[in-house]
Parts: sequence; structure tokens; C-alpha cells
Amino acid sequence: MNGELPSMAMQPAPDASGAAHPVPEPQPLPQSQRDEAGSGFHIGKISVGAIALLALAGIATGILSFSAPQPSRVPPAPPVAVEQQEAKPQPMPSLIRPVPAADVERAVGAILGTDADKARLRAEIASGQTRIGWLTVLDSDVEDGDWVTVSSAGISQKVQLFHAPTTVAVPYAPGVPVTVTGTVDGDGKGITVAVRVGANSFVLAPMRPGTSVQVPTP
Repeated sequence: MNGELPSMAMQPAPDASGAAHPVPEPQPLPQSQRDEAGSGFHIGKISVGAIALLALAGIATGILSFSAPQPSRVPPAPPVAVEQQEAKPQPMPSLIRPVPAADVERAVGAILGTDADKARLRAEIASGQTRIGWLTVLDSDVEDGDWVTVSSAGISQKVQLFHAPTTVAVPYAPGVPVTVTGTVDGDGKGITVAVRVGANSFVLAPMRPGTSVQVPTP
């Protein structure tokens, strides 16, 4: 032993008879097979490259496209129902009929007041501070001696109620209601009064002496 490892040469394996058979050495592939293998490899590379080029061309020309993930669409909010407007109560129509300018003097003369009251009203009407109108009242039930007092513009007029309408001239300030107060209850069952406007009669609630209702002015 000189320090070198013994060479491990391949030895032929003995067969059953003890004779050694030589191990065949690897032989190179025939040229045709080598060409086919190499060509297949090159064809594979060419095919992959061609597919990649075609894909890029398709994307560039728009033939192929890759859609980006779309965000989920939120459905639009339902329309808010428009709130319904409530009908506003209409103001009660005036039960007093304004007196035309040509009849003002006659209306002032019909007022149940003193001459001093009438003179003051003429001046106030001329300045526009006071106006004058007609108010028609009647007994809406039994004629039993009911009385009411009509008060406006500093004038109080006592009126007895009958089935036949009674028309009273009433001075008033624009926007200030005329007050009708129960004065006498003829049978103790309530003062039954109605206000006539044209062909229509508006029945007021029965009143007791001292109770009042407000009649709006034009």
C-alpha cells in the first residue's frame, strides 16, 4: 500500500457458469434521433414564445382583454316619498257684508246710537280708520223673547231676535271681530241665534246671558 486508493475498475459480472460477461458501454444516439430530440425541444420553445407573442398582440389590439374585478355595485337608495301636505283649515268667511260707499250715510243713520256716536263714526270712516257693514240676525228656534247685544268700534246695539231677519249696521275696524253677546234668554232654554248671509243662515251655538261669540270682519 503506497497511500493511494485502489482503483475500482468495473469488472464483468459472472454468470451462473462462473464466466464473466462484458458490460456494454453506452452508445451515442444516432444522428437522426438526436436531431428529432433537439428539434422537439426547439419547437417547444418556439411554440411557447409564439403563444406569448400572440397573447401580447391580442391584448394590445383589444382582441383579448382581462377585465379588472369590478367593485360590487350598491343599489341606489329608494326615492323618499314626498311628504303629503295637510290641508290647512280655511278661515271662516265673514258674516258681515261691507256697505258700498254710496250707502255709508244711510248705514250710519241706521246705527242704534247717539248723535255724538254717529258723528264720531263719520269722521273715522272718512279717515279710513273705521268701516261699516251689515249684520243680519234672527232667532233660529222659537220666538221666545231672546235678545243679543252687538258690540263693535265702541258702539253697543241691543237687538231682539225674531224669525224674520233683523239687519243691523255695525261699524268695525278692519281685522277686528264683532262681538255678539247673549243678553236675554226668553224661555230659559238658551238664546238661539243665527246669522243670515244672502240665502244661507249660519246657526250659532245656543248662548246663555253673558256668553259671547266673535264674528269675523271682512
